[in-house]
Amino acid sequence: MNREMQEVLEYLDRFISKRGFAYALLMAQIEDVSIDVDLIDQRNNQERLSSNEILFLWSLLVNKEDIWQYPDTKDDLYDMRREIAQLMEKLHFSFWAGMRRYAKELMEGKVSTYNPYKDGTAFQEAIFYSGGAL
Repeated sequence: MNREMQEVLEYLDRFISKRGFAYALLMAQIEDVSIDVDLIDQRNNQERLSSNEILFLWSLLVNKEDIWQYPDTKDDLYDMRREIAQLMEKLHFSFWAGMRRYAKELMEGKVSTYNPYKDGTAFQEAIFYSGGAL
């Protein structure tokens, strides 16, 4: 696991313990996974969490106690909802840290051949997101 990914996961471990996180996650699930056929042409698929990301976040909550505490304020709920999206975007980009490192080494002439499959980092994102509905 690369440093970027480790930092995001460590932060997520603390973040999911905040009061109201489960409700913010429910909000994200309703907004991002549910489809309103009347508004389907207005959906921005790039800014939505995938079903795999939602399931991943729920799986982190399995061992937490007292997850159904209400947030202190409505603003806290909306702030957590925004932060969930930002953290999952950071996690998504962290999958490519190894690929970025290899590309940089290739451009700097530190390696003569480019093999993105050398250590399996090229497969991490595909495995994490495989089978997930948009």
